[in-house]
Amino acid sequence: MGPAPPLLPGRRQPGRPPELAGLMAAFRAGLRRDLAELVAARPNIEIHELDAGHGMLAERPEAVARLLTRLA
Repeated sequence: MGPAPPLLPGRRQPGRPPELAGLMAAFRAGLRRDLAELVAARPNIEIHELDAGHGMLAERPEAVARLLTRLA
């Protein structure tokens, strides 16, 4: 099996202090921008954003499995 596609959590992580919301939103916007540049430069790389938090494997096991088995 080849390398797994990077998976980006699309949801804000629960339990973060509200005063960090702006900082985290800016971080994710920058990460999305940087990953889009990476994909543009390297078309063999795929990035997938899931509607899940960092616990995406527990939250969305079917979606993660679909992405991973697609590459097998």
